[in-house]
Amino acid sequence: MLNILICDDDKNIVQQVSNLLDEIKIKHNIDFKIDTNTDGEFSVDKNAERGSVYKIVFIFTSKRKFNGIMNAIV
Repeated sequence: MLNILICDDDKNIVQQVSNLLDEIKIKHNIDFKIDTNTDGEFSVDKNAERGSVYKIVFIFTSKRKFNGIMNAIV
């Protein structure tokens, strides 16, 4: 199964991207899991330590605490 992560501080954007991915999932019969996060201090590395490994990560760069580039580095 393919794991996908969507990160943004705007819950509406996260929902829109998630909905689009769900449409693709149904249309093309692709098996993937979508996780979302709206916490500006979220770290992909910390989730990997807990066993969540993502093949695709959407990180938007308008976060208040950290931008998407800082999250990728952290």
